[in-house]
Amino acid sequence: MKSENTKIPVKGGWIVRSTVSGQVVAAETPKGVSRASEISRAAVSEASTKRGAALKRLADR
Repeated sequence: MKSENTKIPVKGGWIVRSTVSGQVVAAETPKGVSRASEISRAAVSEASTKRGAALKRLADR
């Protein structure tokens, strides 16, 4: 059976991503594990949208 999550090593810990959606499920550091909530997912989505809009503005100059 194939796992639905992929554990990716990063500096200082691990990130667990869903292989289906690509969303971050959890972040693991030496201090502990933080699971992603709906609020944190919404914040990441909003930040991503803002970055994308800023890049479009820069490209249109």
